[in-house]
Amino acid sequence: MDKLIWWVFTGTAGGPNRARIVRALNERPYNAHQLAEKLNLNYKTIRHHLKILEDNKMIDSSGEKSMEHYTFSHP
Repeated sequence: MDKLIWWVFTGTAGGPNRARIVRALNERPYNAHQLAEKLNLNYKTIRHHLKILEDNKMIDSSGEKSMEHYTFSHP
């Protein structure tokens, strides 16, 4: 798990943005559009990072595809 956390947050160029996303989701649930606005990032960039975080089981999603909300997945 430590290697996975290292890779997701520091081992790639996108790590800082993924850390910002997780911090925001730790506050409350957001959808991709809300995160893009809050973090001042491109929507496609947010979707890319959400997929990586979700694939690695660091966040959870709920709701319909177009209005999916994401939450931080606490261990």
